[in-house]
Amino acid sequence: MNTILTKDELDKIKYSIENDSEIKPQYWLKLGYRSNSPPREYVALRDLVRWSIGVAKKFDVHVKPWPGIETSPDIRLHIHVIMSANKELPLEFIREWHRRHGDVWCDIYDPSKHAVHYQWFKHQYEEVQVICPRKKSSCRRKRCRYLLHNL
Repeated sequence: MNTILTKDELDKIKYSIENDSEIKPQYWLKLGYRSNSPPREYVALRDLVRWSIGVAKKFDVHVKPWPGIETSPDIRLHIHVIMSANKELPLEFIREWHRRHGDVWCDIYDPSKHAVHYQWFKHQYEEVQVICPRKKSSCRRKRCRYLLHNL
C-alpha cells in the first residue's frame, strides 16, 4: 500500500514531530541494504523496529522512529527515518545498522529543511510507536509516560 499524503497532512505530521511531544527529533537518516536483493518493504520495517529496540535498550532512551520507505521498483529499497528521542542520542547508535544491513547516511535534523515533505511525498508513510527501553520500574510495570501520551 503506497499512501500519498497531501501537503496539509505532511504539515500536521511535521508539527507533531517538532511540537507535540517530549520526544524531540534529532537525526534524519537514510538506511540502506548492502545486499543486491534488498528485502521487501514489510521486512525493512521489521528490521527498523528491531534495530530501534536495540538502540533504546543500549542507550537507555525512548525513541520514536518516523519512517518513510522507498517502494518504487526502479529504485533500490531504503528507508528515510526521522529519529526522535527523549534524550541525546550519541552518533554511535547508527553503527549496528551499518554492521548488519549496510548503508547509513545521517544528518542532524533541521526543521528549516524539508525532510518531512521529501520523506513522505516520495516515500511510503509508516507509523511506528514510541519504543521504550523498559529499564525504569514504571516502564517495566507498563506505566511508561511516553507510551501513555499517545505520541
